Amino acid sequence: MSFSTLVSDAWFVLRKHYLSMFLLFLPSLLFSLLLSSNLEVDPEQLMQLEVPTSFWLWMLGNLLISFWAQLAIYRYVWDQVKDQPQSSLVGYYARSLSILPILVLSMMLVSVMVGLGLMLFIIPGLYLFFRFWLVMPVIALEDTNPLAAIARSWKLTSGNGLLFMALWGAIIGFFVISGIIEGLLAQLGVPLFTLLFSSLTSLIFALMYLLISLRVYDAQLDQ
Repeated sequence: MSFSTLVSDAWFVLRKHYLSMFLLFLPSLLFSLLLSSNLEVDPEQLMQLEVPTSFWLWMLGNLLISFWAQLAIYRYVWDQVKDQPQSSLVGYYARSLSILPILVLSMMLVSVMVGLGLMLFIIPGLYLFFRFWLVMPVIALEDTNPLAAIARSWKLTSGNGLLFMALWGAIIGFFVISGIIEGLLAQLGVPLFTLLFSSLTSLIFALMYLLISLRVYDAQLDQ
């Protein structure tokens, strides 16, 4: 399993199922746009945690809706690739809503462990982050609980440190390049065009990220 294979496989699935995946991700995208247009927070206030409670409520809502959409996409793509579609798009959302609390609790546990690791000279936190990368697809595709999902991700990510470092290096590079382009567009003074570019690149990145992690999960099952 190479980095180029992961990307090409993910791109193939994205081109084949882009419409359904876009529809599944649409509520999260719309909420993010609503969030960015209604909440303008000074970076200094954010660093000092001097922001209104409404800001954190909006951020929490955005995170939950994003998690909900990602769970639905994981299951939908998995069923399509395995030629075993289970239900309509609404059905995938309904199923994902039922396991959303499990994901939220899992992410809270992962965040605590990764956060503690980052406090210990950063490297331990990054290592834990890589090892817990597959927690979400595990929860989306397997009937499990938070602790079992974390343990499962730890097992599935064993022996692939260099691959994960390459993947996240590419992700960081993507953010840097898109940020530079977005900054140049902002200098042109056309806010709508800048917003559309930002939304489109964010959508493509999110879907590719989901597909790559799903492909890693699938490959690890065969080992």
